[in-house]
Amino acid sequence: ILDLEVQDRVPFEIDEFLIEHRALSEFPASSTHRGHDIHVSIVPRPLMAGIIRLCKGASFEPLIVTTVSSILEGLFILAPDYFRPDAAALLVRDSYVHLALRFDGRVRADRVIDLRSLVDTHGDLAKALSTELRLTFLAAESRYERKIGQVYLMGDEISDRDLQQYLGREVETVRLSELIISPTPDNSIAALAAPFAQDQEPPPIL
Repeated sequence: ILDLEVQDRVPFEIDEFLIEHRALSEFPASSTHRGHDIHVSIVPRPLMAGIIRLCKGASFEPLIVTTVSSILEGLFILAPDYFRPDAAALLVRDSYVHLALRFDGRVRADRVIDLRSLVDTHGDLAKALSTELRLTFLAAESRYERKIGQVYLMGDEISDRDLQQYLGREVETVRLSELIISPTPDNSIAALAAPFAQDQEPPPIL
C-alpha cells in the first residue's frame, strides 16, 4: 500500500528505488493534520548496490546503511544546547546539497538537491539554490506549523552571506572540525553517524 501511495505522489516510476518508511510521531491535537507523521525515504537501487559492493570489497559488512542527509541529525545530537529547535542543516558536498529539517527539536524531513539540475542564474549558485530551499522550507513549515529560524551551512562552495541575502533567513557557517577531530572532511561527515551506532538505545534515525 505504501508503494502505491508513494507512486501517486512522485513523477517517476519507483521500480528502481528502495523505499523505507518510519513513523516519527502522532500529530498533536492542536495540529490541522491527523494521524501519524510518516517519513519516507527513496533511494535508487543502483546507488545502494554500489555502496554494498564497496563495503564488501573492503571486507566490511554494514549493519545500517543510511544517507548523508539523515546523519546530519548527528550535528544536533553532538551539540544539543547550541542549535535551535527549529532549524535546517545544509551540507554542500561536491555537486550535491544534503538538507535536514528540524522541527521542535527533531529532524523530520530531509532532501538531496543536485546542483547541476538548478536553473542557471548566471553562475550565482547561492541564488539558484535559494529558490529550491525556499520551496522546501515553505512546504515543511506548512506541514509542521513551525518556522525554521536558522540555517546551519557546512561547506565552502557557497557563501553564508550570499545565501542569507537570497533566503531572507539567518544563515550561520558551521565547521565540523570544531565538533569532530578528523584528518579529512569526509571522515568528519561519516563521524556524524556515530551517535546512531550505539549498542544500547541509539537515537532514531530517518
